[in-house]
Amino acid sequence: MSSANLDSAQPGHSGKRARRLVAYLTLSFVALVSLLPLAWMLSTSLKSRDEVFAYPPQWIPEVLRWDNYSSLWTDFPYFNLWIVNSFKIVGLIVIGQLIVCSMSAYAFARLNFPGRDLIFYLYLGSMLVPDMVNIIPTYIIFSKIGWIDTHQALIVPGLASAIGIFMLRQFFLTIPHELEDAARVDGAGYWRIYRDIIIPLSGPALATLAVFLFIWNWSDFFSPLVLMNSPPNFTITLGMAFLNDSRSTDWERLMAGNVISLIPLILVYMLAQKRIVEGIATTGLKG
Repeated sequence: MSSANLDSAQPGHSGKRARRLVAYLTLSFVALVSLLPLAWMLSTSLKSRDEVFAYPPQWIPEVLRWDNYSSLWTDFPYFNLWIVNSFKIVGLIVIGQLIVCSMSAYAFARLNFPGRDLIFYLYLGSMLVPDMVNIIPTYIIFSKIGWIDTHQALIVPGLASAIGIFMLRQFFLTIPHELEDAARVDGAGYWRIYRDIIIPLSGPALATLAVFLFIWNWSDFFSPLVLMNSPPNFTITLGMAFLNDSRSTDWERLMAGNVISLIPLILVYMLAQKRIVEGIATTGLKG
């Protein structure tokens, strides 16, 4: 390549590097700003009451108050139970939705039956209805069958969702039909195709949905607030409300409880991060 061609290519290459550098710096700044509330929450969880309200604000406490964490177990006897309840409820919802939503999505994506698309779009339209609208009829129904203040009231409504069916259906549409046709030649039926072909190829989409479901349901506060009455049945998010009363808020222990409740979310996301990227990249490619 001549020197003239090198000189003409150099400005374009430098401009691309400059744009990439600006993009990285912008994203780094946004990430840093997003992490500031988490850093402040962690800092507050290790402070004394006076340091919480000190001015100017103090990021690093003089003495790390680890007793803010241990006191959650000593002063709140149900704290362990709240964590166990959250894992039980969220775990059953995630497992149930993966089963129900994957079966429904398979039917909407691969089976032909009268009214399939109409039923799918009607079901998808339920996403337009806010949860606040559904909570009153849900409460009335559960009160009549005796499910108020039981974990069934939180688990059963969460066993299916329109967003879960939509995400998996879009992914199933990207799986080549040739694999399904070859399985039928070997005598496979709908169930075997679903079990041995669709599900094994849908790992990224299933992992993405599982992480989203875990985050959404672990962080849910409104449903437990309405449907749960007894402290032993509370979830961790609802139990944290015990640190507030009409006169004051125990900010340091509230932040400590929030840090503990965030640990499962961070671990789940870190373990499934690669699958999430693959799932988001491949879900929704077809309509």
